[in-house]
Amino acid sequence: MSLRPLLILQTGNPPKAVSATHGGFDAMVQAQAGLAPERTTVVKVYAGETLADPATYAAAIITARPRT
Repeated sequence: MSLRPLLILQTGNPPKAVSATHGGFDAMVQAQAGLAPERTTVVKVYAGETLADPATYAAAIITARPRT
């Protein structure tokens, strides 16, 4: 049985000072949640990427976007 991936819906990038140390929001979520990258699907909506059918994913985490 194949498990559905967890969706990381990325809405923006962290400030450069943060990403230089910790990577993007997707990498931070994977690290803090203990998720292997191959168990997640990252969709960068700020870059125009689109979602597959919602039934494709087991759950979703939506990242924050830094204030501008």
